[in-house]
Amino acid sequence: VEYNTFLDRPNLNPAVSSIFGVPNDAAPAGWHVSPRFGFTWIYPGVLRAGRGGFGMSNIGSMIAIPRGVLRGGFGEFRARLPAMLLADARVATGLPGSTVERITCVGDATPIPDWSSFQSNPLLIPSTCADGSGQFADAASTVRLVDPSYDATRSWRANLSWGSAWKNLTYSIDATYSHNLNLPGTRDLNFSGVNRFTIANEGGRPVFVNASSIVPATGLTTGTDNRVSTEFGRVIDNVSDLKSNTKQVSIFLQPYTPTSLSRWQVSGWYTFQDHRAQTRGFDLGGATSGDPRTTEWSRGFSPRHMLGT
Repeated sequence: VEYNTFLDRPNLNPAVSSIFGVPNDAAPAGWHVSPRFGFTWIYPGVLRAGRGGFGMSNIGSMIAIPRGVLRGGFGEFRARLPAMLLADARVATGLPGSTVERITCVGDATPIPDWSSFQSNPLLIPSTCADGSGQFADAASTVRLVDPSYDATRSWRANLSWGSAWKNLTYSIDATYSHNLNLPGTRDLNFSGVNRFTIANEGGRPVFVNASSIVPATGLTTGTDNRVSTEFGRVIDNVSDLKSNTKQVSIFLQPYTPTSLSRWQVSGWYTFQDHRAQTRGFDLGGATSGDPRTTEWSRGFSPRHMLGT
């Protein structure tokens, strides 16, 4: 049983709440219960007798050497809320005096740099685009917020393990399945999603800005055409609505070698893992062949086969 809360929250920007319908001053808090269950079952073996022999106690009583041990469990495991979760939201509220993360200038709006002058006098570093405005200049404030529904990452895990010995070889087989919930992601609330045109030779890939807002020589754009409100730049909503699944099977082998006969112990293991995760284009920096708001399943960035000794 746990309780999480923050002692402070970002300053409310009424314009953000009015335009996008999501308050920017949310701070996650609440109680949570994580149930868990586990078991261990020993598969009994044959009785061994004889004082001082293998499988004997010090007083010579007979004990059973187990043929194997079966272990398993099921339960929910929950991570803590990141301590720095509200850090960006507190300084990027879009209010006067808050942080303006960047000024984007592309094409003809890009100031010509004079690096030697900038080094001698930092006050000469441009703070506006060359033309000061226009479709290739973007000085709107970026807003960062934490969605009111945001919650800590949690996973439901099931594990089953069998350990035993065969002749002079000890081994164990372990299987784990994890269903992960409330994984962090982002949405741009100021993204209108209006398809301006498509690229036929790229499978009809949609483009969300006007052709006139694209620099012909480089393909760069400020992205101002695809916004709900020109009052703000990106309005980044931190959410926790993504999921992933992980399946893993591990095998461990080790020959039984009494220490009295050898100083060396040799072992080997193999692990197979299959990880599938949800993601959206905003989480990849906008790298997508379609609508960045769409959630898709894909292979996770983890090794599939692992082998060691």
